[in-house]
Amino acid sequence: MAKAKYKTSKHLSTYLAAGVIGLAGATLLGTQQAKAAQTAKVTYQNGATTVWNQPATGQQPTRYLTKGQTVKVQATKQVYGEEWYQIANDEWVPAKYFQAANATAPKTAPAKTADTVTGNYKAGAITVWTSPTSGVATGHYMVYGQTKSITNKKQVGNITWYQIGDNAWVPSAYVAYNDPQLTQTAPASATSLNIGSTATSTAPASAAQTTQTTNAASATQTQAEAGQQKIAQSTAQASQAAAQSAATQSANAASAAQAKAQQQKTAQSTAQASQAAAQSAATQSANAASAAQAKAQQQKTAQSTAQASQAAAQSAATRSANAASAAQAKAQQQKAAQSTAQASQAAAQSAATQSANAASASQAKQQQASQASTQATAAQTQQTSTQTQATTNNNNATQKSNNTNYGTGAQAAISAAQSQIGVAYSWGGETPGVGFDCSGLTQWALAKAGVSIPRVTTAQESAGQRVSISQLQPGDLVFWGSAGSTYHVALYIGNNQYIHAPQPGQSVTIASISNYFKPSFGVRVF
Repeated sequence: MAKAKYKTSKHLSTYLAAGVIGLAGATLLGTQQAKAAQTAKVTYQNGATTVWNQPATGQQPTRYLTKGQTVKVQATKQVYGEEWYQIANDEWVPAKYFQAANATAPKTAPAKTADTVTGNYKAGAITVWTSPTSGVATGHYMVYGQTKSITNKKQVGNITWYQIGDNAWVPSAYVAYNDPQLTQTAPASATSLNIGSTATSTAPASAAQTTQTTNAASATQTQAEAGQQKIAQSTAQASQAAAQSAATQSANAASAAQAKAQQQKTAQSTAQASQAAAQSAATQSANAASAAQAKAQQQKTAQSTAQASQAAAQSAATRSANAASAAQAKAQQQKAAQSTAQASQAAAQSAATQSANAASASQAKQQQASQASTQATAAQTQQTSTQTQATTNNNNATQKSNNTNYGTGAQAAISAAQSQIGVAYSWGGETPGVGFDCSGLTQWALAKAGVSIPRVTTAQESAGQRVSISQLQPGDLVFWGSAGSTYHVALYIGNNQYIHAPQPGQSVTIASISNYFKPSFGVRVF
């Protein structure tokens, strides 16, 4: 019994030495079993409501919901004191953005008000332990003024332990029971604990058990007190060593911070120089690409023209050979007709007349074939010229978009964006006259006004100062979705209108702000 008592005291000493740390990272995880299925409606109206793949740390967004949309709640769960709804496999949403539908919600008896504990230690964070006697910290903490619901409590010596989650316990020495405003409890201190005897269960004990425990406690009281003094001495030494280590770490951290600030300043200067060099290289690369594209188009046109000429020459050669064969056959016929004329003048006269008529008809037919061939060749040449001109015009239009000077300021960015109205939406597109996606259009338009911003939507959120929708000015960026996870961006042009590249199958166009597709916030870059 004395051995068990000493072990308990050792655990409590460990809690005293390790239970108080800095406030950084103080969080607490608490979960509850899922409830019955019901339906709920989205009530959040300042943007889209994100659906996450899990309610815990490291979660990733899967899709978004809009105000008024109804979902089926399959289960609920408490995480860090907040309730979450599961609406499908690997799909979770915070319950605070939804209102349960009364028509389909399950009937439950009035809930009893849950008991709570509130952090009451101001000098640091309160360690959360896996159990009252394990001596193992969970890695989570409570801070002063933080309130948690309790699901169980247990007496260990003179200390009452409260369970605030799965394998999550805190000692009564550092928390206030059912006093969330801390109006009835004085702040706790690290020396206010009175370490007691062996842990006892919250269930009532039998008379025999009580007598046995009392006798054992009396027999080992002297030994426990000696153990407590030794533990207190070890705790003081550990606290002194910890204070010395903390001072050393603070000095090292200050030196490291100073060195890091100097490195950041140097890196910033290097980054600015690299950015200027990259911009110059990008401009040269774009010009070279345009020239190469134009040259390739010219070569393709020349190749098509050569092929057409070769086909025309081949056709002419074939017609010439056919005409030579016809002339040779005609000469043979004339020779035969002449021999026949010597035998019979009348027959020769008749044959000569027929031969002359046939020659005239053949000559007329040959003339018509030659004219038809000439017209076909002219039409083909005209079609090739038209196609070449169309290709040249398209290249000129793209080159004009790249070379146009739109000036500077918000109106320059708006003019540049308006010049691309009708250009098709293209995922990842950023080429004028060819295709844009939403963030590609805004980056290109602002670049034409002399403003450089990042490429993707979420990165463009940090391009300037955030403003509300009611404060938008021409040239501001307009975003849809929550900060850090926006999914669409446009350029505001005034009069409650914006220009954007909407989605696949559509083109760059002007639209008006409406409640049907209302943006979440704006960013001012001018």
